[in-house]
Amino acid sequence: MPPGAPPFVRAAGTPWRRLVMIGLVATAAIASAMLGPSPRARATAADALTLRWRFQTKGSVFSSPAVAGGLVYVGSDDGRVYALRAGSGALAWQFATRGPVVSSPAVAGDRVFVGSRDARLYALDAHTGALVWSFETGGAIASSPSVWQDQVFVGSDDEYLYAVETKSGRQAWRAPARGAVTSSPAVEQGVVLFFGLFDHLYAVDLTSHRVRWKLRAEGATYSLKLRTEAGMVYMGMADGSVFAVDAATGTSRQVAHADGNVTSRPAVRGGTLFFGSWDKHLYAVGLADLRVRWRVRTGGPIYSSPAICDDVVYAGSWDKRVYALSIDTGAQAGVFETGGPVLSSPAIGDGALYVGSGDGSLYALAIPCRAPVEGS
Repeated sequence: MPPGAPPFVRAAGTPWRRLVMIGLVATAAIASAMLGPSPRARATAADALTLRWRFQTKGSVFSSPAVAGGLVYVGSDDGRVYALRAGSGALAWQFATRGPVVSSPAVAGDRVFVGSRDARLYALDAHTGALVWSFETGGAIASSPSVWQDQVFVGSDDEYLYAVETKSGRQAWRAPARGAVTSSPAVEQGVVLFFGLFDHLYAVDLTSHRVRWKLRAEGATYSLKLRTEAGMVYMGMADGSVFAVDAATGTSRQVAHADGNVTSRPAVRGGTLFFGSWDKHLYAVGLADLRVRWRVRTGGPIYSSPAICDDVVYAGSWDKRVYALSIDTGAQAGVFETGGPVLSSPAIGDGALYVGSGDGSLYALAIPCRAPVEGS
């Protein structure tokens, strides 16, 4: 496991109940030991990644931002949720929780949902940051919430997936797992999908709330986010495998393999699967013939999930950089260096890419982008 891994990432065989203690030490270590001196951000390939603005928090930013309504929402290890003006980076509001926020916000209507390692799921007013309600689970929350109709789903270290009513904050139902539910739930084909850490991929029926199927994960499972596309679920594994799973039936097949853990959530574009690995490479694999189209080496493990806009794929690396690569050839279109490891996954909106860094900053980078892939 790379040094200073965030609290929801661990090596195979580590007892999950030690996760919180390890995480508190690890996140503190990142700030002091890994980041070094004050960052010197720089960009190359002038038109691909140029700094629009930067906002500094008081903790590492592992949370992936969400963009909606002219605002960018993100959590920080300093325990706060921030809303920033997308155009300028000016602070619109901030909300303090009682634990690090590695969960990525989900925006639905006029509410923002986000989890904290204080074991609570929060619903905040998207415009003001005022607390609407909070829901307490029995363990720290690293899972990023997903909203479906009038319910929000989130996992907890207490080994449950929770369905919470978006309006009232009351529990609608919950589903047990074996192991902490650090994965971010995904809804597809009438089921909500989630991982019990190092155990199974579960598919729970949205009507009956019963397990429709579950798929045994061989060895440690590191996927924290699942990519759903046309009824299929794409997930990475600790041994470097990437699987495609039919969301309706649980039938699976291996579609790719890397030389290191795959924590990066795959992205799909034009029949090609894009994902990063702890072997330091970003991969492009054809889903029809399962051949590697290209792979590009970065200077560190890739935990960040790629985002795509037009003909460019963007991803962050532990080497402190954000990369812009051609989706066709993997040729580098640009690179931007931050002051810390980039574990946050980029979000794209309004001609900009937003991404957090272990240096405690959220960056807005100008990019030539017209039509981001859904979920980017």
